Amino acid sequence: MLSACNSSEKKEIVIELTPIPNHFKTIEIDSLVTFSCPKEMHQVENLKLLGDYQFADLINVQYAVIQLDLKESIDELDLKQFTSAKLGELQLKMVDPVSSKLETFSLKEIKGYSTEFDTDVFGWPRKLHYWISVVELDDKFVTTITWTTEDRIKDFKGDAEMIVKSFRLNN
Repeated sequence: MLSACNSSEKKEIVIELTPIPNHFKTIEIDSLVTFSCPKEMHQVENLKLLGDYQFADLINVQYAVIQLDLKESIDELDLKQFTSAKLGELQLKMVDPVSSKLETFSLKEIKGYSTEFDTDVFGWPRKLHYWISVVELDDKFVTTITWTTEDRIKDFKGDAEMIVKSFRLNN
């Protein structure tokens, strides 16, 4: 079972805001926040994993989903509780749920949790590798899920790690 219970309350990792790579495009989530992904990923509406934003690069077998959850529609969950609940929802789609350690991170004013893992998923012929982050904004939680097949991990790892931590506040 994916759970925040496996995370130890260690020192928060503060991540330097690295420049968004040239091969990425930036999408405005709302007037305050942007998110970035590779230009090869196109917005789609047909992924089984639903989200407010869905991106796919079918040629390179790379996917990303962004889910927005307004805080007013959630019963007073803090970031860690919400992250644990989100990962629990995701595990329902998995053949063999895995346990993974959550890392806390901070992108200037944006705080979040991230994790990555391999697992089998119903409907996929191969294992998938996931990179996931959940960040907290003033009025919402933003969950970013990226994945690829296990044979594409080396090719997609750098982009996936950048995608899940690409949120920026517009100043």
